[in-house]
Amino acid sequence: MSLKSISNDFQNKIHVHLISEIFSKLSTDKERIRFNFRLFRDQFNKLSFERVGKSAVKSRVFRETGNLHFRNGDFWKAVTSYSESIAHAPRDAPEFYLAFGNRAAALLRLNLVKQALLDVEKALSLDIPKEFRTKMISRKENCLKSVDSSRTMHMGCGNIGLVTSPLFSSGSVKIALQKDDIFGRSLISSDHIKTGEILVVEKPYSCILVPNHLYTHCAHCFQRSFNLIPCPDCVTSMYCSDKCLEDSKEGHKIECRVLEIVTALEASTMELLSLRTLIDASQQGQTLGELFKELNESDTNGEETPYNSDDHINIYKLVGNTEKRDSSDVLCKSLSASIIVYILDKIGNFFELHSGKKKEQLMCAAGGLILRYLQSMPCNAHEISEYCDDSYEEIGAGAYATLSLINHSCDPNVVRHSYGNMLALRAIRPIKKGEQLLDNYGYHYAVLSLYERRMSLMSQYFFECACEACEKNWPQQQDLPETNPVFKDNIDVKKYELLTESFQKNVEDIFQGEYRDDILKELYNYLDFLDEFVERPWKAYNICQEAIKHCLGLQGNCFRLKKGVQRVST
Repeated sequence: MSLKSISNDFQNKIHVHLISEIFSKLSTDKERIRFNFRLFRDQFNKLSFERVGKSAVKSRVFRETGNLHFRNGDFWKAVTSYSESIAHAPRDAPEFYLAFGNRAAALLRLNLVKQALLDVEKALSLDIPKEFRTKMISRKENCLKSVDSSRTMHMGCGNIGLVTSPLFSSGSVKIALQKDDIFGRSLISSDHIKTGEILVVEKPYSCILVPNHLYTHCAHCFQRSFNLIPCPDCVTSMYCSDKCLEDSKEGHKIECRVLEIVTALEASTMELLSLRTLIDASQQGQTLGELFKELNESDTNGEETPYNSDDHINIYKLVGNTEKRDSSDVLCKSLSASIIVYILDKIGNFFELHSGKKKEQLMCAAGGLILRYLQSMPCNAHEISEYCDDSYEEIGAGAYATLSLINHSCDPNVVRHSYGNMLALRAIRPIKKGEQLLDNYGYHYAVLSLYERRMSLMSQYFFECACEACEKNWPQQQDLPETNPVFKDNIDVKKYELLTESFQKNVEDIFQGEYRDDILKELYNYLDFLDEFVERPWKAYNICQEAIKHCLGLQGNCFRLKKGVQRVST
């Protein structure tokens, strides 16, 4: 059973075309949810959800899966399975300490001795049988003997700072907010910006891990950890430290009850993020009445100054393109929102402070808010990623108020990187004063054809891109020339040749796994030179940008498995 299958089952009980026509005439998201609760009252009453919670049986299954991976020599998968076993194990069951012992063994096979030692010590801190204690003491002695030869993993993330503007809690002094009839709200440069300059460093208003990383990353700080410890009450949240576990307690109360069920129902990333945003905005449901009063007042107010990343109003006001969506799409999203609210009520006790008509009104308003998010988040939320062996993997998603103001270009001038659950935005080429900051929504001219880009952008974001790469139909990367660049006036050809030779050597070093601190500066300088003196599109320009992204990826969330990869400081 999934959210989608429940929604489909509901719709099979009605005449969809007739209902869609009525549904399309409803003017607010709250009305759409109220309509669903009334129309599908009988179907909702038949729904039944139950938390499984901690289970020695399930824990044993995951531990046996880990043992199978271990025997097959796939120790990374074994570590993840053992973490999942730990998450499901009741604390007083043998499966709990056994999974820690097994994970330590897998970490030792990976030569992650320090991490293995942490799990051994965790197992020894528990109430364990004498025979198992003897085994763990022996394993600890082996760890201590080889700790000096422990494998060092290259894992992000580094620290990053920014001098912020009075206008933005997360933005540079070099950016400003602009509003016009064509782009709506957007960010522009208020000064000349050099390649590599940091423009935004933003923590999310709300964020979630995607389900396949629940047992590899900390649910609070989003750092990868080989020594995850479980939430004592649920099976879907694990933490890298006691501190993160403690820091998450207040914000995890409702999720602790419902996340297992919603995840089992195969909720999408946007559905999970919408749920989390409602929980955060209402302070775990404790301030629902105040929240909706504030939102009603905000509909008549102008822009807030400064533009704060932790202000829910800035997430609430993100565009959802409701008027551009098919009524069937809005109906499906509204049913998902209605089911999520039903689960919040029946399992999460989210509305426990209210009863009767007041509770019914708040449930409709909460569902309406989730529906609003389900329309706005796909166009405005951002991926939280980890750089894994030269490609980016999605580990989560977040709602970022400032970053959501940035429009798309198939030839962007900024790039994002993740640091834990925080995102940093940098210039990926020089940006002139007054020029709009332009991100890429996943459809770059160098990779996809004009037709593919326009079809995808219209389908998800409801606009047709008119950037220079689209207007001039720039060739894709494989079709760009490698020789005979078209120079602008007054170029020093000798300097170009010397810089290009150095650039080619740097790129070779980078993609062979070597990274030096001085390389990034040289790449910035080379790109600035190309931008000033070489006509675009040009293959080396794109390669230089990719090399810069690679180096920046190593500074953020990063997990390197390949042998021979090293960071060399100069």
